[in-house]
Amino acid sequence: MKDLELYHIKIYGIVQGVGFRPTVTRHANKAGITGTVSNRGPYVEVFAEGTKDAVDYFVDLIKNKPPVRAVILKIMVMKIEKLHDFLNKFSIIESSKTAGEIFISPDIAICDECKKELYEKGNKRYLHPFINCTSCGPRLTILDSLPYDRERTSMKKFKMCDFCDEEYHNKETRRFDAQPVCCNECGPSVYLLDKDTRERTHTGLAAIREAKRQIIDGKIITVKGIGGYHLICDATNRDAVKRLRTLKNRPFKPFAVMMKDEETVKRECILSEEQEKILCGHQKPILLLNKKKGSESDYSDLNNVSEFENVDIKKGLESNYLDSNDVLRFDNKDNRNSSESNQSVSNVVSKYDNKDNGNCLESNRSDYNNVSEYDNKDNGNVTKSKLADNISEYNNTVGVMLPYAPVHLLLFESDDEISKLMPDILVATSGNVSGAPICHNEDEVISELYDFTDYILSNNRDINIRTDDTVMDFFDGKPYMVRRSRGYAPLPFMLTEFEIMDESENISSENIDEAENISSENVDESENISSEIVDDAEKPNRESHHKQPAVLGIGGELKNTFCIGINNLFYPSSYIGDLSDIRSIEVLEESIEKMEKLLECEITRVVCDMHPNYNSVMLAEEFAKKRNIELIKIQHHYAHILSCMAENDFNDKVIGISFDGTGFGEDGTVWGGEFLLSDVNGFERVASISSFNLLGGDRCSREGYRIAAACMFDLFDDNEADDILLKLHLTDENDLKALRFMYNNHMNSIKTTSVGRLFDGVAALLGITKVSTFEGEAAIRLQYYAENYIIKNSKNFDETTIYFTENDEIAKYFTKNGEIKIDNTNDIFKYLVSEVLKTNVMDEVLKERLAFEFHYLLAMFTIEKTLEISRKYEVYNVALSGGVFQNKLFLKLVKDGLQRADLKVLIHSLVPPNDGGIGLGQALYGFVNNFKNK
Repeated sequence: MKDLELYHIKIYGIVQGVGFRPTVTRHANKAGITGTVSNRGPYVEVFAEGTKDAVDYFVDLIKNKPPVRAVILKIMVMKIEKLHDFLNKFSIIESSKTAGEIFISPDIAICDECKKELYEKGNKRYLHPFINCTSCGPRLTILDSLPYDRERTSMKKFKMCDFCDEEYHNKETRRFDAQPVCCNECGPSVYLLDKDTRERTHTGLAAIREAKRQIIDGKIITVKGIGGYHLICDATNRDAVKRLRTLKNRPFKPFAVMMKDEETVKRECILSEEQEKILCGHQKPILLLNKKKGSESDYSDLNNVSEFENVDIKKGLESNYLDSNDVLRFDNKDNRNSSESNQSVSNVVSKYDNKDNGNCLESNRSDYNNVSEYDNKDNGNVTKSKLADNISEYNNTVGVMLPYAPVHLLLFESDDEISKLMPDILVATSGNVSGAPICHNEDEVISELYDFTDYILSNNRDINIRTDDTVMDFFDGKPYMVRRSRGYAPLPFMLTEFEIMDESENISSENIDEAENISSENVDESENISSEIVDDAEKPNRESHHKQPAVLGIGGELKNTFCIGINNLFYPSSYIGDLSDIRSIEVLEESIEKMEKLLECEITRVVCDMHPNYNSVMLAEEFAKKRNIELIKIQHHYAHILSCMAENDFNDKVIGISFDGTGFGEDGTVWGGEFLLSDVNGFERVASISSFNLLGGDRCSREGYRIAAACMFDLFDDNEADDILLKLHLTDENDLKALRFMYNNHMNSIKTTSVGRLFDGVAALLGITKVSTFEGEAAIRLQYYAENYIIKNSKNFDETTIYFTENDEIAKYFTKNGEIKIDNTNDIFKYLVSEVLKTNVMDEVLKERLAFEFHYLLAMFTIEKTLEISRKYEVYNVALSGGVFQNKLFLKLVKDGLQRADLKVLIHSLVPPNDGGIGLGQALYGFVNNFKNK
């Protein structure tokens, strides 16, 4: 008989709350291993006794057959001396904690097995609104503390019945050691509340049936999910949607919808293979999907998009103004070393024919290419859309998610006749007041959503950590985050290229075998998680209460999320909200304390914005003073660039292009269109767009006509500017006098270089929208018009077609060899004014053309300016960040042009480019400049 050996095994990653210990136990039994497994907080710890061959087989099973929802980052295996007798069995032992890296599992959508059981008559959990197993169910939102065990969750108040208890302790079942396990007899219960009396009018399935009746009747129901409440109504009922808009004072902002199943999504939207994986995966975020048209004839324009895949966005310029020989000169040349490097990037982007990723238009919306795929499917006959037209107006996309909690599934379908009358699309918008955090208990719902809802479908399982839905777009076939929350937060980003490890924490041991880096088929590469964790061997049950030092990036004022950095792990929080609302500030404070507790760390430094009046800054100041810790303030747009560098684990100098709405500049003006030469130690502002005045201060973020007026005042003589403004009906005489007074006397006016505000001003100039009802509305509509121009004109492009048909004026902005002649963004605005003044009728066709030309010219200016900086400073890396880069048309134009110029371009994916991502950049700066300088 071969000698038995004892091995100490540590498994790092998302190994809490995913059924990891039960899976390890099953693998041990299969391999003939005795020993123990336990959660240690930062990792799962295994002591495995068996022959070397058996242990190798056991480790191989862990590596290649982990739980479905697990993410293994590192497995460490070390042979040790035998410590005690394991009594010839393998056991799950009581969890004990130790300091170190911690990976908290996000909440997981219902799995296919539980969904099957939910509708299986005779099953103990038939139609159970809280069905879950080791592979699915709530995690972060029910957590009190780690390790993840039932007594440390909000399920601790529900005693398991004998049936659930047996499954929980039986290692052969799907619910072995599943912490939220319950059934209809012993788990939480749902009920329908009367919002006035707060009495439970219906309970159990009767409550769900009554909620359905109310939805069918056009009512609005507030429904408690996993991380908070949704406001839900019939998304196929225009009147119901209109009523919700009126009650919530949300006239145009798109609503997210929940669709019954994948077939419904395919009926309404264009769905790529990559998007389908995310839509149906275990995170189930809200995906922004391209809408289909209502009939096949309506859809015909899109059918021709695929014909344009290899057509050059600049082909018309070539054929109209350029000598094609001049254009071709630049092909196959090294931009950095050739004499042509002094030429404009326009030379580079002008020859995209037959190049991979070369054509800007083919991916202006990442899904356009999928239109042709739809035409060739069996279900190619387009069915009339059931989606109400007021769900997302002036927008080619709609935010879609699939049911991710059992109660959602039961709203669409259960064992009753009324399910046959239920719509297969529901509005499912966050249950909150605009800008405030999502409501997570009944008191908040009653106090904040009373006027918005008719009934409340709630339950008695507490939400310990509120978590809103994640919102995700797609760009170049990859996720492109808009709001990172449920399903993703607080998964950490692990940075390996930055010197951020405190030397006192960098423990090594001669007794440690070389760590084996384990990868898993279940690790999604897009999670951007890798590991170089090395730790010394712990004795069984040894506990350490040492709290590791951490840095807090408190985040932005809008779309707030914070980030805590511990060594090389950075944990962005779930979405909080806009800090102009006192409720968001309170939730931010509460969430920081909870996350600090869960991560077992001690915040020793806090990093915030520079703006003197931001609530986030005042909170950071108070936080630092109370704890007597260091406070660092860094510039807003620099934090954007650092967040992009951090997500890409990139530690080299970059040209940071940071375009957004507004941010406090180091010179006391408002920045927002910046070219920053950046690294982790600091930045230099090397260029920006043309400045203009914010006439009326913050009102300009809503009233774009003020921006248009300010630009007119800069570009034209007084009388001429006034005449143009009145002619275009951008303002009346009284308002014009007020604007002129502010401009001439520098009152209630400040200089800005904001690209976001420039978009607002152009949208007003083109008659698209003068006043916005929600943040970003003007820019979204401007993008919508530009995309429509692409869609409608794509079939006209071929080798001989002049691109800018009916418009020779734009030619003056390009030299014969293609070099752009726009010195500043004022030139772009002036060109648009001249085009608008040529006509007495501002029709939709003209709006669409000029909207696209604005995007195009601004992108060309951005590329040209970046190349100029690159040549001057010999920096060939570019990072694109800021809310303007949520505009995928503009992003595509800029990114492709820079890449064709042989520059390395960093963009975001799982961290939002908007203010929801700057906490990561703040935390990175705080940690690098903390430990490096100790």
